[in-house]
Amino acid sequence: MQKSLFIALEEHYTPISSTVALNHILGDQLMKIAKPSYFQNENGDEALLQEFDGFLSYLTSLHLFGQKRSPIRLQIEREDLHAFYVLESAGPILLVKDHQQFELHPKRGCYCYLPPGEYILEFPEGRTQLFSFNFRGKMFRKNHERHFKFMQELVEAFRNKTGLVVQSIDFRIGPRTRVLIARLLAHLQFIDVDIELFLHRQIL
Repeated sequence: MQKSLFIALEEHYTPISSTVALNHILGDQLMKIAKPSYFQNENGDEALLQEFDGFLSYLTSLHLFGQKRSPIRLQIEREDLHAFYVLESAGPILLVKDHQQFELHPKRGCYCYLPPGEYILEFPEGRTQLFSFNFRGKMFRKNHERHFKFMQELVEAFRNKTGLVVQSIDFRIGPRTRVLIARLLAHLQFIDVDIELFLHRQIL
């Protein structure tokens, strides 16, 4: 799937090839097939970004450590549906676009319809782990979204190309969800011909 979510880490961090100086994110789980991108700045803040480009969805795993609240620019290039899972955070992550502001709460997940444009993701002080994936609303054929009641408003916004952000109700991230996300990170492989079916099943 074509990438449409870009996190401007380079505006706040410097990419590094050696992880010798990192102290806070080295123990975090890595995607099996993704080459991790490490970042650090002069304040000692750290970031780890991993991405997987699948046919049905685009996965992003972001780990941050910051000594103060950090607003980071986010660019969305195509209207998609996005799932956000805040696996670890000292407080809510703020998602801001123009006059709209939404909270992504720790240990909770939600779905969003994000139209193209520039956003701000404001991360709290301390460690944050954010797992997300975006996918096309066309996955929900007409009238099939009724089986996913909490998604109906988002799918409708996608079909109408609404210019405003739409957020679903949020939900608790339980042990089973964490296990499924860990499976995704550990088992994705480029050479596996069944990977798209595996990915589709896990997302559903």
